[in-house]
Amino acid sequence: MDIANSPLIGITMGCPVGIGPEVALKYLWQAANEGPGAVIIGDLEVLTSTARLLGLPTVICAWQPGQPLRPGSINVYQVADVDADAVLNHRQLRYGRPNRQTGLAMAAYIKTAARLLQEGRLTAMATCPITKAALHEAGYDYPGHTEMLAHLFKTEQFAMMMAGKSLKVTLTTIHQSLASVAAALTTEAIVDLIDLSARSLRRDFAVRNPRLAVAALNPHAGEDGMFGDEEKRIIAPAIALAQAMGWQVEGPFPPDTIFNKAAAGDFDLVVCMYHDQGLIPFKLLHFADGVNVTIGLPHVRTSVDHGTAYDIAGKGLASPISLKAAVEMAAMIAENRRQYGAAHPLPSSPVRQGRLIAFEGIDGSGKSTQIELLAETLREEGFEVLLTREPTDSSYGQRIRELYGHREAVSHAEELELFIADRRQHVAEVINPALESGKIVLTDRYFLSTAAYQGANGLDPDDILHRNNFAPSPDLALILEVPPTLSVARIRQGRGETPNDFEQEDYLTKVAAVFKGLTGDYIRRLPGTGDLNAVRLRIWQAVKGILPPA
Repeated sequence: MDIANSPLIGITMGCPVGIGPEVALKYLWQAANEGPGAVIIGDLEVLTSTARLLGLPTVICAWQPGQPLRPGSINVYQVADVDADAVLNHRQLRYGRPNRQTGLAMAAYIKTAARLLQEGRLTAMATCPITKAALHEAGYDYPGHTEMLAHLFKTEQFAMMMAGKSLKVTLTTIHQSLASVAAALTTEAIVDLIDLSARSLRRDFAVRNPRLAVAALNPHAGEDGMFGDEEKRIIAPAIALAQAMGWQVEGPFPPDTIFNKAAAGDFDLVVCMYHDQGLIPFKLLHFADGVNVTIGLPHVRTSVDHGTAYDIAGKGLASPISLKAAVEMAAMIAENRRQYGAAHPLPSSPVRQGRLIAFEGIDGSGKSTQIELLAETLREEGFEVLLTREPTDSSYGQRIRELYGHREAVSHAEELELFIADRRQHVAEVINPALESGKIVLTDRYFLSTAAYQGANGLDPDDILHRNNFAPSPDLALILEVPPTLSVARIRQGRGETPNDFEQEDYLTKVAAVFKGLTGDYIRRLPGTGDLNAVRLRIWQAVKGILPPA
């Protein structure tokens, strides 16, 4: 089947003893030959017995990838034929009683649909509900569909969007206790979600200029700090950063009013702070036809907005309305992405043609001198070179430099936010465009320096690196290693300067220790001591192997 011309949606059957088989059959039977083409990824015998129980006068037939759909029939891909985990002992199945066997099967349906998407056999997938308990019993340590698919598609930045005609919401935190939400909120997480939500609205929902609202955490948006300071301390800075990235976003708004404004058309989406903050108003408006969309994945995935409903499984009471909405929305998103891709041949994920080389190390290691020498050598070899640095000359970078003599003016966490905001702008406006045009980008400091210097302040280097996952990894990170005593002497004698707050020997000793603990295939550690030309030669030997043809 040519899915480029005839979109094909894969409907995963969900839990075999829940309402998934029933709603999938009812939807396809009612849709007949209307709506997008769809095939159930599941179990023929379960579906056949369910159709008999429901009294559906329909033909269920086996389908194979690449085959056309059989008209007037419900087409099913029998997963048990290709995955032993999907083999069921049908005599042991009981409605409403999931177990390890059903957990293995529902996971196999998901994995199979993901594979067919990656192979280009499906246009999109719409999932029927699963149970997390049976999934865990089967040995899969995922909270649910979303995290499992993100792992299968190797996606780090993703989110759950609840989408309906009147209201769309995304959630900063999802499945955790209400008591833990405030501590889990970070400016970085909110910025990432605003950015991801806006990009999804533009690409998936064809909203050219998305308008986003951000809900506050506390009543009355904190009432100037009377009911909590998260709005001023965490949420408002995130909104400012997202605005600096070019997004039309406002807030934080009191949660008791913003959803009414969004449903009235003032905003395209509300970014929420926690699960029930977004889902209560959403389900009031879209209880039957709401759709769960996983944004950020390379392939389209939608889901019904309900659970396995074991209490009514096998009774013929389940409604297919949510699945109908999920399938139709999956087809719509797939078409919007196709049109967006045609209009934007260079999508949001940049195609790297150049090379990115980062010079790292403690202050006084000689990296600023050596980066200039490498740029000279590369230009002599015929390469187009962009020389840059961090902190940059942006407003964030200037603020960081103002802290050189009085770091106590901000907290360590606030200082980290400045570095990350500076890097976001650096990546978007300088590094990515240069890489796309084929330049060799040499940056004097990058995210390893942030991990090392902020790690020396007691912050978690691994967490810092994770929060920098928006930045492209360098092709090569050169860490020049020198003793801190020598680096401070170089600063005093070579530069004729008094070491600033970042350049004190005891602090640099801690920084050097963090640098030593950093790992990555792109990292090369080189001694920065000795003759200047000897260090230059070591660097050139390390760089030559990663260069493209001049």
